[in-house]
Amino acid sequence: MTKRKPGRPRDPEVSTAAIKEAIIAAAGKVYAQHGYHNFSVALLLEAAGVSRPTFYRHFKDKTEVIDIVVAQANAQLLEQVRKRIGSGNSLEDVVNNGIDAYFAWGRSIGRLAGAIYREIHDEQSPASYHRERSLADLGGIMQTAFEARGKKMTPQVYDALIHVIEHIGHQAFWPEKKSANGIAQLKKAIRTIILGTLQYVPDK
Repeated sequence: MTKRKPGRPRDPEVSTAAIKEAIIAAAGKVYAQHGYHNFSVALLLEAAGVSRPTFYRHFKDKTEVIDIVVAQANAQLLEQVRKRIGSGNSLEDVVNNGIDAYFAWGRSIGRLAGAIYREIHDEQSPASYHRERSLADLGGIMQTAFEARGKKMTPQVYDALIHVIEHIGHQAFWPEKKSANGIAQLKKAIRTIILGTLQYVPDK
């Protein structure tokens, strides 16, 4: 009987990339549940189903992999906001689309949103570092969208509005997820503040 030819050997680069992505995905789940300080490599190994040497072949320590998790989450937020804001015709459309993008992002990452918000003022956590970058990036996106529609404001106003969205909006996801009605009320509060501010800023 003729022997069956062996299959094609696995591409080591593809295999390595798949393992790394699996570890990052597992790290997101562990971080969402335990946060930075209670996150351990042992918990990650159990969640990812990999050995300790495999983990350390890809990452220096837990901070590095959590940093990637938070960076990816924030990149998703920026992508959502940039995409939705760009489709608005009027300033009110821009505001509504931006708010919707923020809440859609929170829904999409689930419990991870709570873990990030718990630690935005914790300098030891990657969430704190990435928050500052995200706020600056979001302010820039908002400024570009507003100025394209004839509204020019100082950087301080954009920064304040971004903080309003964060301060009110995070309550939809942390410390516990709000009901649909609760989320609608949070959206309304944000919209009222932003649109009210725009009324007092002259067009350029």
